[in-house]
Formats: sequence, C-alpha cells, structure tokens
Amino acid sequence: METVKSLVLACRDAASNNDHFIDGLNELITSNGETVCQAIFNIFADIELSPEKAKSSWDHLLVHRSEMMLA
Repeated sequence: METVKSLVLACRDAASNNDHFIDGLNELITSNGETVCQAIFNIFADIELSPEKAKSSWDHLLVHRSEMMLA
C-alpha cells in the first residue's frame, strides 16, 4: 500500500491542475487497480475503505464533480 500511496502523491505533485490530477489518478487506477482508490481516500480524507467500496466511491465522486461543473 505504501508504494501505491507514493504513486498517488507523485501524481498530485506532477499535476498542473485538477483535471490533470484526476486524469493521472484514473491512469493509475487502470494500471494498478482499486487499491489506488483506497489510497486516495486514505491520503486525502483519512478514510479506510475496502478497495471495492473505494472504487465505487471514486466513481460516484467523479459523476458528482461532473454534475457540479455543469450547474
């Protein structure tokens, strides 16, 4: 998990804006699986979720973000 957390933090540090950061996280999720989502919630919200619940929550978060950007 520490390796995945390092990847998430490196993605954050390399991102020039929020969209770039989200794109980078989605690439990490594609290449490394649901544990990336678990790490995202653990790092940025101090929440412990199962990998499956974290992925579901990540997907809902992205949908909500898209809806809010249209409002």
